[in-house]
Amino acid sequence: MIQSINPLVGAELFEVMGHARGGQGMVTAFEILSKIFSHTGEYEVQAFPSFGVERTGAPIQGFLRISKTEILNRSNIYNPHLIVVFDESLLGQVPVFAGLHEGGTILLNTSNKPEMYQDKAAVVYTVPATRISIEKQLGSKSLPIVNSAMIGALLRILGGDIEVGKMIIKEEVPSKPDANAEAAEIAYNSLSEFVNPNPIVKQLATAPGPKSIIPQAPFWNDPMSLNKTGSWRMSIPIYVTRNAPCSHHCPAGTQVREFIQLAAEERFEEAYELIFKTNPFPSLCGRVCAGYCEQNCNRADYDGTVNIRTIESYIGDHGSKKEIVPNQLIFDEKIAVFGSGPDGLTTALRLRQAGYFVNVFEPASKAGGILRNGYLDDDLPDELLNHEIEKIVQEGLEISLNSNMQVTDLPADFGAIVCSENFLLENTSLIRKKGEISFLNGIPVFVSSEMNKVISFIETVEIGNKTAKAVNAFLRNEKLVAPAVIEEIDVVKSEEMRFHYYESAPQNKKRSYTFSEVMDSLNGTEIAAEAARCLHCGTCFNCGNCYNYCPDAVVHFDKKNRLRVDYEYCKGCGICYHECPSAAMKFDIIKKIKQ
Repeated sequence: MIQSINPLVGAELFEVMGHARGGQGMVTAFEILSKIFSHTGEYEVQAFPSFGVERTGAPIQGFLRISKTEILNRSNIYNPHLIVVFDESLLGQVPVFAGLHEGGTILLNTSNKPEMYQDKAAVVYTVPATRISIEKQLGSKSLPIVNSAMIGALLRILGGDIEVGKMIIKEEVPSKPDANAEAAEIAYNSLSEFVNPNPIVKQLATAPGPKSIIPQAPFWNDPMSLNKTGSWRMSIPIYVTRNAPCSHHCPAGTQVREFIQLAAEERFEEAYELIFKTNPFPSLCGRVCAGYCEQNCNRADYDGTVNIRTIESYIGDHGSKKEIVPNQLIFDEKIAVFGSGPDGLTTALRLRQAGYFVNVFEPASKAGGILRNGYLDDDLPDELLNHEIEKIVQEGLEISLNSNMQVTDLPADFGAIVCSENFLLENTSLIRKKGEISFLNGIPVFVSSEMNKVISFIETVEIGNKTAKAVNAFLRNEKLVAPAVIEEIDVVKSEEMRFHYYESAPQNKKRSYTFSEVMDSLNGTEIAAEAARCLHCGTCFNCGNCYNYCPDAVVHFDKKNRLRVDYEYCKGCGICYHECPSAAMKFDIIKKIKQ
């Protein structure tokens, strides 16, 4: 029950000082209050803020005068009758109660009881404006807009008409007028009061500390470098590298985003080397792969996906120019791989790169297996596959064509056998138990692909990569470390992208399938232009938006030419995060990010 007397009664001039953080709506609140009181025709009003370069999150002041007579004073308010605190976190940072008039009143936005602040004023009011605003979805949880709720509380204290207040709030607020009016009414009815039986003396302004100490609140004397404004913020922006959907959906784990970026700079040789680490068939993959990367490209929701497969096929056709020098043989064990399909050749390549002698036994006159017989037709001639296989052979492995080598007759100096489950059943009587290493004449057998399991081309490549790791781990007596299970992989979604910052550039739909056709028709400039359409999902590409939009110039380039934030002066406004086109920043409560 509010029992204190309306402070406007009998007062010729009533002065209010407000303390808030930029973005909480205090300036707007005081302007609306002035319109509410002037609406009655009984009062002259004056409302104005006091702040300089501060932005969202920084402490600011606002002033409101209500008078029965004309107001001639145009100065700031130094000894207010009422002090209003919009954010209780300011209590430990700013001397909010300094200068309060003797017998003055305070209003705090807090869920605490007013008795907790009984030594601060003659009359103390509290209102849970933050909770009310969050419930009404005014602003965000990290920065709720509390001005409507605070207007309602002030109307109760000053004897204002809540119905008039609601009407004017609906007229003045730019969005959610009904929710703002409701917040004001709830706060009007949620006010708590404590009247101090022993009125306090007039509060004096706190003297500034010595210059050698960093102040809790800014002062405008030299040196300005002591104003570490970052201590005021609640949340901070941080640069992150997130998973792009193209890379995430590639079964072989190819770094799609990264090789596309290299292609955009016409660094095709480096792009080839990057692809080759996970997929030794870039020319072929660009033509026969199902294109999981392209199917999940976020640019599909803007003006068409990036033509990733054409870019990859070009890189495979043109990118490899270095002379390949095979790695030295460093292990005694020999590896026998039966079959030269994509899984077999990939396994053989990785083991040869690791330092093993590898012999691939192929009964046909040409290597390639299902690549030769299951994919290629008139549009994909043999020369395309020959081109890919030749690059693999140059790494130092041996392929025995027209081979009638029987797996049961393999010399004992071989340290491991790799073959498909179908091959094992057709050529041996070995009964293989899943999850266990089987042995044939004392030689461990590793199955690269299981029987009757239909998988895509790129999945067979990944099987080859995994099989090679398993063979090496066994021969080196090492534990095969499985990839860490991540409960929730952070993949950038299209709705997180700021498409309006990208120029519209329709997809270059030119696609070529024959090797000779690509060599003749597509050029590096066209490929680089198509690759430049990449949105760089989840990674900073130095677009400079954060640098240009930061209102306090705290974003800078570090020694590595990376954009970074100076957290000592960052006020946590979040503008950089909201204007990042590629969703390569996070913005959250400081404690949560530090964890």
